[in-house]
Amino acid sequence: MANHPDYALASSIVRFSDSRVLRGQMIIASHRLKEPAKYCFSLLFRNERILGLDIEPGRSHRNLLRGFSVMETHWQAWPKMEAEPYARNLTFGLWVTEFLNRANVKCMHPIKAPPRGVQLDLPL
Repeated sequence: MANHPDYALASSIVRFSDSRVLRGQMIIASHRLKEPAKYCFSLLFRNERILGLDIEPGRSHRNLLRGFSVMETHWQAWPKMEAEPYARNLTFGLWVTEFLNRANVKCMHPIKAPPRGVQLDLPL
């Protein structure tokens, strides 16, 4: 996804309040064209995804422990990383709030909605 032109990515370092050494990373990916909007939120620790929220995913997630697939919006949490369906329909700003609350992360800066559509290069 990182080098795919149809996606916009944003990432930020996440610091643990009681540690000067431990850090994580939050990554938000957005498909520029898909309708309804497709977003992927990830909280990484030591380069491993420990919390994920996939909104309107393009493919199903196979739950190995439960033995079924989830195609709709879902959460995944460490250690099992099994997809838990989530049937809410929110705006980008509310999705960010949901993710930050569940991750217990405080954001010190406003987060803007990702770019939508593609700029066309038209000759003048």
